[in-house]
Amino acid sequence: MRTMATLALALLVGVANASPEQRDHSISEKNDGHAHQKATQKASLVVDVANASPGKLDREASEKTNSQEHEETAQKALLAKSNDVGISKASDDKSNSSTDDRIANYTGKLADYTLWLACLTAIVAAVGVVQIIFLIRSDKTSVRAANAATKAAEIAEKTSDANLAIAKGQFEEMRQARILEHRPKLRVRNIIVNEPSFPKGRRIAGRFIVSNVGGARAHIEACRCDVLWGLRGLPMESPFAGRVENSMQSKPTIAAGAYEEGQFCSDNNYDGNGQAKPHEADPRTDWPWGVYVLGWIDYIDDLAIRRRTVFCRQLENHGGIFRFHPVDDPDYEYED
Repeated sequence: MRTMATLALALLVGVANASPEQRDHSISEKNDGHAHQKATQKASLVVDVANASPGKLDREASEKTNSQEHEETAQKALLAKSNDVGISKASDDKSNSSTDDRIANYTGKLADYTLWLACLTAIVAAVGVVQIIFLIRSDKTSVRAANAATKAAEIAEKTSDANLAIAKGQFEEMRQARILEHRPKLRVRNIIVNEPSFPKGRRIAGRFIVSNVGGARAHIEACRCDVLWGLRGLPMESPFAGRVENSMQSKPTIAAGAYEEGQFCSDNNYDGNGQAKPHEADPRTDWPWGVYVLGWIDYIDDLAIRRRTVFCRQLENHGGIFRFHPVDDPDYEYED
């Protein structure tokens, strides 16, 4: 009995571990073998019955019946196990089919998603390419615009420089024309001696006023002023010809309408030569006569045109009033 049970259990384990085809084939083979075994057992049972005693036959018959019942029970269990295995296989096949369907569905969706993702990536790439192209074109446009602006600025600068040069030239021409039209002109106004009594043994010194009666500035270059006396007229040759400057050595600039002062002083002390003798009818005739203050002024204007003013003033007595008056001689009194 134990042997049969162990055999049945081993058979169940083998059936459980076998593949469905093997289990079906094994079951078929076992059924055939069982039928053959039953036939053999029946034949041997007939022989044993014929040879055995009645008690022994009963025991053997009982054991065989029990053995057959156990075998039938094992076969039924095996068949039930086979059915369970078939049902489990069918369930597994159905589950596998459902899993395959879900995998196929997921795979299809994944493929669709991948396709859409590829399409979107292609669109993004195309947009990026278009942006790069527009960026390159805008960069070229910017470079062209910058070059055009630079050229325009250069042209404007050149034009501005040309216009400025033209304006400067026009202004300079106008300035020169104005200076030529309204030139500076220096004129000696007053001759004033420091000691009008002309004391003997002392030098004759004083000052003179130079006024610019023109319309532009005068830049003094040189000036000379001398004092002479005892002359009965002015000589043919100017007494200051060839002599250097001795006055206004600061070389001032005299604006239009302005004036400057110059100083003079005789080279020698006054000796009274040329003093008029008293007249019985007019005692005021006793005065120094033949006293001259004369000189020249060299100056230039803003155009560097050189000009000269020459002056000569003679001391005269007008009823006891002594003043220096211009001489009526164009060689000693003129303005260039």
